[in-house]
Amino acid sequence: MPLYDLVDTPDELAVVRPFSAGGNITPLLGTLTPTAAAQLLVQLLAALAHAHERSVVHGALVPANVLRDGAGGIRVTDFGATPHADADAGYRAPELRPGQGSAAGDMYAAGQLFLRSLAPVSAGASAPPLPTGLWPVVESLTAADVTRRMPAKAAWESLVRAGQPSPR
Repeated sequence: MPLYDLVDTPDELAVVRPFSAGGNITPLLGTLTPTAAAQLLVQLLAALAHAHERSVVHGALVPANVLRDGAGGIRVTDFGATPHADADAGYRAPELRPGQGSAAGDMYAAGQLFLRSLAPVSAGASAPPLPTGLWPVVESLTAADVTRRMPAKAAWESLVRAGQPSPR
C-alpha cells in the first residue's frame, strides 16, 4: 500500500495512506463461507509471499491490519508494527513471544485469520464442504511445529493449483 505522507507533530506520528472503502476485515470474522474465506486466504498468502521474497516479515498480522479495498481485494498494512503484548495473542505463533515476528509466524497468523473468518456451523447441521486442496494448506499454516508450516509462496501456489482464483 503506498505511503502518501508522514505527519510528525510533537504528540504523535500519523501515516497517510489511500482510503480503503471496506475498512478492515474484523467485521468479517465468523461470517464467511469456506469459499469466501479461501479467497481471502489466497490474497493474504499472495501478499505475504511478495513480502517474504523480499525478506520483509509482517510480525503483527491481525484482522485490523488487513484492509478491504471495496472491490473484493485486500491490502495488508502495518508491516513491522510492534503489537501490544496481548493484542495478537490469538494470532501469534506458539514459538514467538509478544513483539517478535518471523515469516513462519506470519503463516500461522494467516491460518488463524482463515479459521476465525469461517461462519460457525449450527449443531446438527452439516458443515459446507471446503474447497479442494484447502485443508492440507490450512493444517500446515496452523501447525504448532514451525518446521511443518509451508512458506507463503508454496501455500499460495498450492491453493492456486487446486483451483482457487489468483488475486488480481
